[in-house]
Amino acid sequence: MDAHFAQITGRTTWQRLRRGAGRIAAGLLALGIATASAAAQDTPDPLDVLVGRIAADHARFATHAERLAGNMEGYCAEEVSHDQLLDAFNVAVDSYQAVQWAQIGPAVLFDRRYRVNFWPDDNNAISRQLG
Repeated sequence: MDAHFAQITGRTTWQRLRRGAGRIAAGLLALGIATASAAAQDTPDPLDVLVGRIAADHARFATHAERLAGNMEGYCAEEVSHDQLLDAFNVAVDSYQAVQWAQIGPAVLFDRRYRVNFWPDDNNAISRQLG
């Protein structure tokens, strides 16, 4: 029967299966490519993620450093307790630790990170050493 059908259609069962499998494979390939391209569109650029993270962490550090400066002025004016000053210092140091690994920008250019690492510098040794 199969030989008779092959004579009529010009194809054997194996040829029909191969052709069907090829269509299925092509369909799956197209589906995979479409899914991959959709996933690629949803995935953000790693550089954008990194720059966003660095910018957000630097902004957070700047905010905490300003708060620390205000608490230091308040401590000198006896408006802020020693514990409040230490808390502000610890928060500022923690936020600095989130950005100190990124050695780019003005913090590196002007050696500001050394000033942060060795703060408070009572005798201005860092500025004298860095020139």
